[in-house]
Amino acid sequence: MLAELDIVYIFSDPLFDATLVVLSSLLAAILLILAHRLFTFNLYHAWLVLRQIVGWLLIIIGLLGMILPGPGIPFFVLGVLLVGRRHHLIRRSWVLLRLSLRRLGQRPGLLGRAAQFAYRHIQRMRAQIRPMLRNISARYHRS
Repeated sequence: MLAELDIVYIFSDPLFDATLVVLSSLLAAILLILAHRLFTFNLYHAWLVLRQIVGWLLIIIGLLGMILPGPGIPFFVLGVLLVGRRHHLIRRSWVLLRLSLRRLGQRPGLLGRAAQFAYRHIQRMRAQIRPMLRNISARYHRS
């Protein structure tokens, strides 16, 4: 009986009412901030996520297309372009390809000459693409 009176006394205390109002308003503010962050639709962030998903799907379709009959290389190239050349897996694969071609280019015979040919063409392609990428990057970083 005494415990019931203490509980009733706490709920009728004005300090308890003020504390309850402050805590409930803090909780409401936190919920509003979280809801705003979760439901703010930003097209740029949506594009970043969608681009990664579509890019990896195209890479998988491209790899399957290289094994199975069908056009695999265009899908693979589009997937790599969408995922981005700065992705760590793509960048590491590109470096490994160049190192392998350089190593194979030191071998005598047809395989060595083919690897040297491919390596030279990759270097020329990179020399042509780099200025274009710098121009594009400079254009977007100015604005």
